[in-house]
Amino acid sequence: MSSTDAVLDSNVLLRLLLEDDPELSARARNFLDTSLERGDRLHVSLTTLSEVVFVITGARLKMPPADALQALDAMFAMPLWITDRTVAVRARDLYESFHDWDDCVVVAQALRDCGGRVVTFDRGMRRIPGIQWIHPSGTT
Repeated sequence: MSSTDAVLDSNVLLRLLLEDDPELSARARNFLDTSLERGDRLHVSLTTLSEVVFVITGARLKMPPADALQALDAMFAMPLWITDRTVAVRARDLYESFHDWDDCVVVAQALRDCGGRVVTFDRGMRRIPGIQWIHPSGTT
């Protein structure tokens, strides 16, 4: 059999991580195992990681950030092709102290690509070390 590239959506990853639906969780596990045995490359985007963190910590599940960190670590340990893995891992490390995943992704990208410069109205983002906060009015 030949290998295939495919992008995993958050709902498949969430079934694997949460095991909250026995049937869908088993199907997700079987798909992952079969795909990896075949040599498929399964991709996970930063958006998908954001969706996983949002669902885990959001209004429905209300799980603590520590559970989101465990989920991120589990995904990083899987043989998946994570888009911008360096940004994702840096965001994960920042998220450990600053529990706003989306801000952590923005800062991680700014640190990698822009010397830490971030243009934002969000004064709270300044609490994350390493960034140079730039207000859209041009002040820092």
